[in-house]
Amino acid sequence: MDKETRSGNDERRLALIRDLRGTDRAPELERLTRLARRVFRVAAAHVTLLDDNTQWIKAGQGLEITHCPRQDSICRYTIEAQSGRLVIPDLSTETRFAESLVGKQGYRFYAGIVLRSREGLPLGAFCLLDTQPQELDADEIATLADLAALAEREFHLWELSQRALREHATPWLGTDQESALQSIVDHLPVLVAYVGRDRHYRYANAFYQEWTGIDRNHVMGRHIREVFGPEFEAFLEPYIETALSGRQAVYESETFLHGQKRQMRGVMTPDLRPDGSIPGYFLMAQDITARKALEDTLKQQAREDPLTGLPNRRAAMEAIDAALARQTRVKKGLALMFLDLDGFKEINDSLGHDAGDALLQQFAGRLLAAVRSTDMVARLAGDEFVILLEHLKEADMDAHLLAGKLIATMNAPFQLTQGSVKVTTSIGIAINPPGGQIRAGDLVTAADKSMYRAKRQGKNRYVLAGDRRA
Repeated sequence: MDKETRSGNDERRLALIRDLRGTDRAPELERLTRLARRVFRVAAAHVTLLDDNTQWIKAGQGLEITHCPRQDSICRYTIEAQSGRLVIPDLSTETRFAESLVGKQGYRFYAGIVLRSREGLPLGAFCLLDTQPQELDADEIATLADLAALAEREFHLWELSQRALREHATPWLGTDQESALQSIVDHLPVLVAYVGRDRHYRYANAFYQEWTGIDRNHVMGRHIREVFGPEFEAFLEPYIETALSGRQAVYESETFLHGQKRQMRGVMTPDLRPDGSIPGYFLMAQDITARKALEDTLKQQAREDPLTGLPNRRAAMEAIDAALARQTRVKKGLALMFLDLDGFKEINDSLGHDAGDALLQQFAGRLLAAVRSTDMVARLAGDEFVILLEHLKEADMDAHLLAGKLIATMNAPFQLTQGSVKVTTSIGIAINPPGGQIRAGDLVTAADKSMYRAKRQGKNRYVLAGDRRA
């Protein structure tokens, strides 16, 4: 058994894991693993819980199993790691993982961050898996740690809410635990309340005053409509009905606090009594604005080239797929240009990577200035760019005109910190006429091959795919 998990708090740790296992699959954890899979482009991402005998999959994308024996788990090594993380670029090079479940299933890459309770007890891990070996740089590890921190925060909020609900001896009835419970709940950075079937508040914690500007003593006894207004009451009603029918309800909403838009996530838990009656429900609502902003940033990073701000390869391929689908309806021509900088390697090698980066940024800027606002410019990799042109009446002529314009534009010197430099561009063009049937990958390949033909013919020119004169 792992040294850390055999601490004096082992009983508490196992109890937390047992309780977490008993809850439904959390939508927020599912969303985080889905986001991780998309950002890191891996085959699987999941949140695990690890007890003495079993690894449980609490949430995940791309992994079919729900649990596996502890000895088959790689996450146990993550828990043992002093740094709190474990990254294995190639599992096949590590003999200790040969008999692990993921090793047997053909996975080659693993990365995991330990997830801990509020007391620091190890509960499991936030993990990535892929069938191809890969490395993570410092920024990617930091991004993975950010996602793991959000998952860990979900565990912490669940701990706090469960503690409050477990000790909730209906404080409005004046029990002996009222004072202790009040202190716990009032210090939670979330809205905690109990609402009866009649939609009147029976209890509200101190955080309500910060959000509503109403003293919580004035919230208690008032109808939801009086506190939040009829529009929000109407929004909440379907979720309230769900909770009062005996099922947990989860909602997200937008509200304004001190003039700022905030995003909230609420969980309504039915107050199911031993006799089967449900006199009301418990509510816990939290501010998820920061988490949503991080998710949006990560999504953007997954589709954006960080150097130029242009769409990256993934976003470009999605855009080309969508454009080809639209073309079947609009019946107009479509063109794809594949551009490569002539002489970029020499400048990058002689003046350094900073100069190369600055050159790529200026090149991207000139591309954007030369095209229509409806055209897409993307950076695929290195010094390779593509331009997607849609809704062309005369696709061949339009592509020829723009290519000539781009050749002329790039002939002007580029001004770098190290001085003025001269580079040109070679362009390959592939056309898909109205009614044409081609896949995005094949269109890119055709334009790419034409670009290399332009290179072989002397560079600083363009070649149209299928043009036998070139």
